[in-house]
Amino acid sequence: MMNGLLKASSYLYGAIMHLRNALFDRKVFKTHPSPIPVISIGNISAGGTGKTPLVDWVTGFLLNQGVRVAILSRGYGRSLKGVQLVSDGEVIKLNSEQAGDEPVMLAHKNKRAIVVVAERRKNGVEYLVNAFQNRLPQVIVLDDAFQHRQIQRHLDVAVVSANRLPIDDNMLPHGRLREPVTGLKRADLLLLSKVTSKSQIKRFGDMAKALGKPMAATRIQTGSIYSCISEQKLEPEGIDKKIWYAFSGIGQPDQFLETLSEINLKSVVNKAFKDHYAFSAQDVIELLAEAEQVGATALITTEKDYYRLMASEEIKPMLAKHSFYYLKIGLEFLDGQKLFEEKILGLIAKTPL
Repeated sequence: MMNGLLKASSYLYGAIMHLRNALFDRKVFKTHPSPIPVISIGNISAGGTGKTPLVDWVTGFLLNQGVRVAILSRGYGRSLKGVQLVSDGEVIKLNSEQAGDEPVMLAHKNKRAIVVVAERRKNGVEYLVNAFQNRLPQVIVLDDAFQHRQIQRHLDVAVVSANRLPIDDNMLPHGRLREPVTGLKRADLLLLSKVTSKSQIKRFGDMAKALGKPMAATRIQTGSIYSCISEQKLEPEGIDKKIWYAFSGIGQPDQFLETLSEINLKSVVNKAFKDHYAFSAQDVIELLAEAEQVGATALITTEKDYYRLMASEEIKPMLAKHSFYYLKIGLEFLDGQKLFEEKILGLIAKTPL
């Protein structure tokens, strides 16, 4: 009975999204032009598909080209509403509780980028144009905006997780799809993330070809482990000397464990919270108690979770008294990097410096 209701709800949701896209395509619903070129990074699936590492990579690539970049995000789960300036490219002004974990993490990883959060991306673009007239961004990177069609984009990238291709999925709420697979035809490029085998690239390539779209493929690049308080890097030989307790509040916690295993870190416990979980001091007390119970000597979490923990003035002192660490990750291209870079550089070439 429940399964039947979910399927019926999925059909209804899919029909609504199909109609919405048709109204945008026929210009019944308005798309607002942007005076600044826009690169949109999004997806058609709910959950962790790897958008944020790609936003980070694109932003870093642009900054290395000497381009002035602004990141514009919705800022999921933030306490401050409306348009908010997270970073002016010099000073980070908000924490993850105020602005959302992903925008704050991106601001810390890309210190020269302007970062703004806004529920309506149109308002965010207007703010950037008005607030930064003397050093107008040359490119805006839109985070998680594939379905937010109210704002014009000049390069539209749809990210697909190798763990579950859209052709194997169903519409919400029965599956994870935000819109029908045909929506991927709007993208200028399809990017496969979190690749673990060549067969995944082959199957994704067949899907991209059927949709008539160019493709690229990436995998998670395991970084280093850092102390949550001192920010000091833990050398590889220090990993085996600790008994680890892992915890996270991300879309796909199993992948966090897989990434840890790549650096030979084995945890005695893995605690998973819901995505974007807002940790409380009581949560940390319970984590520490359980870690002590199982004999763990250090706790490790994700980089996004680290920024959420550090947003709490109540939690910070607790972290300082214990061995808390976080894992940095990056993105590595396996296929299509040159094509992707050419598309970005082509956009820059049309932008006055």
